[in-house]
Amino acid sequence: WAMQAQNESVRQAALKLAGETEAGDDALNRLKNMMRTQTSHSRTGYEMSRAWAQVVAREGRTQGLGDAIKRYLDARGVKNFAQASSWPILLAYVETARLAGGADTLSSLEELMNQPPGDIASLNEQAYFTAPDAWARTLTRNGKFEEYSRSSGLDADGAPKPSKLQEMLTSKERPMLAAAALRAIAYARDPASARGPGAGRGVVEPKGPVPDIHPEPGSSSSSSSSWSSARGSAPRFEREPPMNWM
Repeated sequence: WAMQAQNESVRQAALKLAGETEAGDDALNRLKNMMRTQTSHSRTGYEMSRAWAQVVAREGRTQGLGDAIKRYLDARGVKNFAQASSWPILLAYVETARLAGGADTLSSLEELMNQPPGDIASLNEQAYFTAPDAWARTLTRNGKFEEYSRSSGLDADGAPKPSKLQEMLTSKERPMLAAAALRAIAYARDPASARGPGAGRGVVEPKGPVPDIHPEPGSSSSSSSSWSSARGSAPRFEREPPMNWM
């Protein structure tokens, strides 16, 4: 996949093609190994994550995806810059949910979106910004929009409590939750658009467990750790802003 090419644009194009055409364990293992060594910010790293997600979604290997996202968040979090050295893996999980996630991914994506914006390490920003679209597409594809739109009961005065979507829309401290609710409303008006590019005509039924790409215990980038220590905090993107793939 042109990984020896000096030109980053060539590598990115090769990875895009791999995501569209490759299949099977060999391709997924190659992409996993690439992601595990891609510890710094790079558009090429984004394409690795996207390619992995496309192959997994196309093959329907999404059983346990929600648990995989939850496991990552529990083990690595999104705040520590050194732990964020495995950012392509989190992004791959979120992008897979965007393309073909089942209802089991909703709570894990909500956990990611519910993180304080100021606590997100810069390397995790793309996964954080992708989560609202992933959640909204997943909600709509899996027929959960009406459930999330219903009142959750009556309050002490007998008035209807707000629905979960209403609570998300009015969230002032968690902007990704509000963004997710707005996108869900838009997709509910045009459910076909919630499938996402590369997801085919409908929801891909799970055909197998999601491949394990979880970082090795205790793994982190020493260069990332020293960079974070030298700067005093997680640096923001300095050369290129997070990409909008939506």
